[in-house]
Amino acid sequence: MNGSHLVKISRRRGTKYTFTIKRNITIVRGDSGTGKTTLFDMVADYMRTGEQSGVSLQCDCPCVALTDYDWRNQLLSVHDSIVFVDEGLKEIHSDEFAHHVLYSSNYFVLISRADFPNLPYSVDEIYKIKTSGKYHSFVPVYQDRGNHRYAISRSAPKQDFSILLCEDSKSGFQFFERHFADSELTCASAMTNSAILGWLDQHLDDRVFVVADGAAFGCYADRVLKLQD
Repeated sequence: MNGSHLVKISRRRGTKYTFTIKRNITIVRGDSGTGKTTLFDMVADYMRTGEQSGVSLQCDCPCVALTDYDWRNQLLSVHDSIVFVDEGLKEIHSDEFAHHVLYSSNYFVLISRADFPNLPYSVDEIYKIKTSGKYHSFVPVYQDRGNHRYAISRSAPKQDFSILLCEDSKSGFQFFERHFADSELTCASAMTNSAILGWLDQHLDDRVFVVADGAAFGCYADRVLKLQD
């Protein structure tokens, strides 16, 4: 399964959700009462009895709500579908569940307030639910991150940052290291994106500019920004 998929879910004369799923892992966050569980329940109701449930669901591929009691067998029979998983699933943060997500032909919408450190997901695919009356949609938690561009010159002001930290030790790091070879800026490598948080924790007195691949940095973004605060 690939590409983007528009999903429209509505309850007769009631709540309506419209959103687009773009990648294999989508994270939906939010406090209690923001509509996360309602969305999951509507998918589950439609899955059980179709339009007799009072729910209308439009999508170009099947949408499935993963139940807690038999989720392993359920996934064995689900292919090329969008699978909605609520944080009430006990194993949602387990390595076993992560394995099923990574080696599946399905897209997954994971509804949880917690991070998934064992899954690689994009910072651009972390959403919260925006509500306007009975209409609900997904909005990025990190608004417009994909549109940000930073101009970095060789004479970068020291008061802005003194260290540029790359997640890798190969082409990315080598590029910045050569670019800033004649400047006062220090370039360093964390070796992997999972090691960035630990590296920053050991350099709390430094001003650090982090360069990381957003496509797999979603589970670390919150913790890095909290450390910044």
